[in-house]
Amino acid sequence: MIPALVDLSLVIREKRLESERRTAEIHEEFRQRDLEQSRRRQMESDSRNWRTSTELRSLIAEVQGSASKEEINSPELARWLSWANWVATGSDPLRGGVRTFLERYKF
Repeated sequence: MIPALVDLSLVIREKRLESERRTAEIHEEFRQRDLEQSRRRQMESDSRNWRTSTELRSLIAEVQGSASKEEINSPELARWLSWANWVATGSDPLRGGVRTFLERYKF
């Protein structure tokens, strides 16, 4: 009778360990899926921000190129250009360099 109980306890232990292993695998699959979704959302956000930054820089260049000689030296234009460049840089997901950019993706 005792050997049968030992055998039964070993079987139960193996089944418990297998169940725990499978549960851990499932949790890891969910974690990986969530991480991938997070990366995709980050990339979509970075793409929108990059387009915004690029469009703003294009507008800034157009304003500079369209300004007359008097306007190009005006304090108002200088203040606007400084502010506009600050806004465009703030939108740029690459403003901190590639290393900082990649850190957001948690690879």
